[in-house]
Amino acid sequence: MKLSTPLNQASTKDNSGFTLLEALIGVFVFSIGVLATMSMQSSSLNANMLARQTTEASAVAASVLENLHPLNYTQAAELANGDNALPDIDNYAITYIIQRDAILEGTMLIQVTVTWTVNGAQKTVTLVGAKPDII
Repeated sequence: MKLSTPLNQASTKDNSGFTLLEALIGVFVFSIGVLATMSMQSSSLNANMLARQTTEASAVAASVLENLHPLNYTQAAELANGDNALPDIDNYAITYIIQRDAILEGTMLIQVTVTWTVNGAQKTVTLVGAKPDII
């Protein structure tokens, strides 16, 4: 049995190419991927900035701790017992606490705290060191 001509012509018609709907769906899927990548990039930049600031604050705290270590145990005004503050460096506020004989007699505990603000949230780095009274 032979098929009629209109059916043969319909079945051999070239259906290659995209419809407008297929193209719109493709553009939509692509734009979702681009938006996700942009969001991930923004989050990465914010995390990188916070890591840089934390590293800077740690370096400031370590520097303060290292500067206090060689001072004379009994005569240096910077080693007064209790809370002490230093001038701010950039946007970092620096405080340190001295506790004499906190660990052993003849030693002092030095706790250096550096604080700063990121997007309205306060961040803190604290380093603790011990200084012996060398005779």
